[in-house]
This record gives sequence, C-alpha cells and structure tokens, in this order.
Amino acid sequence: MNLLLKSMLTRIKASLSVLIIVLFASHVSVAQSSGTITGTSSDTYVLNNNNSNHYSRLRLQTNSNAFNIMNNGTNLELRSSTSTNHNDLGTLLWTINRNTGNLTLKNDAKIYGADLIQGYNDLRFKPSASSSMAMTMYTTGKVSAHHTFTVGTTTLVSGTVMSVDGRVYISEEGGSEAGFDNTADSNYQDYLLWVEEGVVSKDFAVADVADWPDYVFEEGYDLKSLNQIESFINTNGHLPTMPAASTVEEKGLTISDMTKRMVQTIEELTLHTIDQQKKIDTQQSKIDNQQLLIERLSRRLEKLEKTESQN
Repeated sequence: MNLLLKSMLTRIKASLSVLIIVLFASHVSVAQSSGTITGTSSDTYVLNNNNSNHYSRLRLQTNSNAFNIMNNGTNLELRSSTSTNHNDLGTLLWTINRNTGNLTLKNDAKIYGADLIQGYNDLRFKPSASSSMAMTMYTTGKVSAHHTFTVGTTTLVSGTVMSVDGRVYISEEGGSEAGFDNTADSNYQDYLLWVEEGVVSKDFAVADVADWPDYVFEEGYDLKSLNQIESFINTNGHLPTMPAASTVEEKGLTISDMTKRMVQTIEELTLHTIDQQKKIDTQQSKIDNQQLLIERLSRRLEKLEKTESQN
C-alpha cells in the first residue's frame, strides 16, 4: 500500500475485535482445535454466504449514526452515515482496492495523528487518481516535486516553479552562521537567503537600485581635489568613497552599495582624468607654440650667421 493503511485500520481495530467476538459467540461454533491454518467453514463468519449479487456489509450503529464497512465487489469501503436507516450507506470516507491494495481517501477525508507514513518502495503523492504525480519521496531520501513547489505559502509566484515565503539558510554540514541571528546589523536584517559557502553563478541582476551616482556629473557636485583625496587617505587609510577595512570585516558589504561606491569612484576619477587631460592639452599646445618659435628663431639665426660669414 502506498499510504499508511495500518494507521487507519488501527483506529477501528478495537471496535472490530469486539464485534467479531460477538458475532462468533452468537452465530459460530468454537473453532476446531485441529486442522490446517485456513480451517473449515466452522472457523469463518461469512457475510453474504449465499453468494448473492448483494454487497456484503457490516454496520456499526448507535441511536443516531453509523459506520458501514462494505465490500462492493471491487473495493473495501468505509462509509459514515448520520441515519439509523440500514439502507442509508452514508458518505464514502475511504476505499481499499481489491487488486492493488491502494488506499484512497474520499470526500476530503484526512489522516490525523500518524507519526509514520511509509511506502512499500518509494512514497508517491497525487492530488487525485486522474492527475499526474505531484511529489515522490525515494527510498534514498531524495524528494522530487514533479511540477511546482511552495514553502511557507500556498501562492506560487508567476513564472516560477518554486516560491518560498520566509528566510532560507543553506549549509554544507548543518553549520550555523551568525548572519540571520545578528539583529543589530542592518546588513542582514532585510535579507532572506544565506548560503554558507558562497554562490557560483554566471551572472547576477540587482533590481531597484536607487541613488545611482551619476550625480557626480551634475553641476555643483563637490568634487574633491586630488590633494584633498591624498590628505584623506593619509589620515584615514582608505578612499573617501569606500568604507574602512575594519567596517567591511565587521559588517560585510552588499553588492548594491559597493557597486554604487565603485561607480562613484570611477566617475570622480574620470572627471579628474578629463581635467588632467585638458591641462596636458594646454601644456602641449604651449610646448608646440614654443617649438615653432624656437624653429623660427633658429632659422633667423642661421641667416644672420651666413650673412656675417659672407662679409
């Protein structure tokens, strides 16, 4: 059987045992003390012993309701009735197929209190008999969701095969990092996934990045001079746009924040480079003009020297 039939049958075991004792005491002689394990007709109480086409049925009734255990020819059925009329079969709760042994719950019936659900080989779950397999738990311990999967929620985000509502921690051997437990560190408070050994990926996308540092190029931006930057480095040991090493070692960093800091630094350096290039171009222009002047003066000097030599 694919589900824990024993768990279901245990719940009616006591009632059936008492009923069987009463039936045997009322209708069947005491079993013989010798013979094969199957015994004779004297050892078995048979419902529908005339082999009619009627369903054989056992009705456990009170003054207001009843349970029916019935063999319909294909399945063993358990039904619940709120009537004392013996013709009222009641609502079907579960069936056991005669050929396969499969237990099927009907009409929103559930299994409560079972501390073990075990399959004969793999344990498989299907929403209904006509639907495809939803999940399989293999004897190796592997669990496969064959379609979509949600954790902590019943809502599947559109375009995904798995949606999780809540924090997720991934470790190699049951480790316990302090990241999610660190309630004082704002770097970790709003994040939902912790991977202890890191993540390997071909690419990452960072969404909804605010305050992208193109403001560096806006008029009025306070661009520190290289002398000011040098003074800051000598005093603090890091760039003005970057956090100190001690801060990063204590609190870590975020990709979004660090990317913006790096872009800001690159853009500032680009402005300094442009300014330096302008100065270089100006100096080169002066050098070129001076070179032209030198060449003209050199030619005039040559002419003067030639005239003097002729005289």
